[in-house]
Amino acid sequence: MENSFCISASDWNFGEKQKRLYRGVVIMCAGGLCRMSSHYLSCFVSAPFTAVFEALERRFGNICARRFSPTSFHEVGVVLGEQYFFRVNSDVAITILLEALGTEKTKIEVISSAGGTGWLAISYNAHGAFVGDVRNFLVENGFKLENENEISHFGR
Repeated sequence: MENSFCISASDWNFGEKQKRLYRGVVIMCAGGLCRMSSHYLSCFVSAPFTAVFEALERRFGNICARRFSPTSFHEVGVVLGEQYFFRVNSDVAITILLEALGTEKTKIEVISSAGGTGWLAISYNAHGAFVGDVRNFLVENGFKLENENEISHFGR
């Protein structure tokens, strides 16, 4: 299998009981069946690009927020942030991509990643919670979301 690695439970000094427990997990990860600990949401917001971008920048853009206007009729933006989650004892990253679709509709894609804990990078749903914070923030501030698509354990 391309880009896979070979590892077996016998490579570690575990007893037989632990080897049986970990063997399936290690083989699944080595074969490329596990996903990076992350969460994805895409949707359309019934609001102008500027209103959505500025709201998300104020609340979630504690690292960086940039707007781009490749043409006078088209705007795109990115908001980068992070938040500490006690459950994983780490910061979790958020990337929000925005694209203006006309004057009253904005497409957003929200990806939460990084911050998993342990050798399996388990997130204890910190990524899903962070994406949920973005969704809830928009709804609580009067934005209407349409056609939501959400993927847990998002990856290639």
